[in-house]
Amino acid sequence: MPAREGGVNRTFPRGAGMQRHFSYVERRENARNAPRSDPIHPQEWINQSVLWGRGHGGRAWRHAAIRVLSLLAVLSLLAACATRPAPPATGWETHARWAGEQSRFMLLGKLGTPSGSANLRWEQWENRFSIRLWGPMGQATTLITGDMRRVVLERADGGERRVGDPAVILKEELGWEIPVGALGYWVRGVPAPDGAATNLQLSEGRAAAFGQNGWHIEVSRYMAVAGRSLPARITAARGEHRVTLVIREWHLGDAARDGTHVIDAPAGAQVPAEGAQPDPP
Repeated sequence: MPAREGGVNRTFPRGAGMQRHFSYVERRENARNAPRSDPIHPQEWINQSVLWGRGHGGRAWRHAAIRVLSLLAVLSLLAACATRPAPPATGWETHARWAGEQSRFMLLGKLGTPSGSANLRWEQWENRFSIRLWGPMGQATTLITGDMRRVVLERADGGERRVGDPAVILKEELGWEIPVGALGYWVRGVPAPDGAATNLQLSEGRAAAFGQNGWHIEVSRYMAVAGRSLPARITAARGEHRVTLVIREWHLGDAARDGTHVIDAPAGAQVPAEGAQPDPP
């Protein structure tokens, strides 16, 4: 029968309605109070919270459930962004990485400056180098060996000089202004790692020109080497100083240090025949 509650008639549910009401209450209470031995999935927790909120007129619970669901969506989006793969490297990045890793090489060619030119054999083995110059410039062989901390210059007449900077020897002994440390990277067509490159110009995924440490480097020709390409003609200029290197042969890795290598060899050691000389710089 009806009862009054706060001045409003309220009828208790009867028959099937009463059964549905108690069935709903039982499901709600079971969902709240049943012991769990396994972790509750977030979605199941939300469903139970919404079910409990319906029975108690809990608008705040429904809002809380919506906030939790929104938070889960945001976290899923952030996780997807965090695992997104990096974009593929460009042709220049791939080439520059490969060329920069070629720290063991031997090249044959010709080097020229405003004050003279010479045939060149340059061997690089990690941080050690051997630069042999011979021809019109010196009338004899000059050998420069060492690393960036200690350099030895040996002349054909037996004279020897030791300094800490290879650029000092080239300038004082030969009158050449050449940044040997950076040139070891420039000959591979990439900027040296000890200074930022500027005005980088690319052609077919390779450097055509760039600036570094006040020098302007231009690579006007490439040649095929080991399925890739390395410079065949390079010019580096800064003010009145200018260096041109024409490369005729490249040898990489173990092929750069065969039975004819000259690293640690005396200045009077015989230089293997080079055949025809490259075009003048």
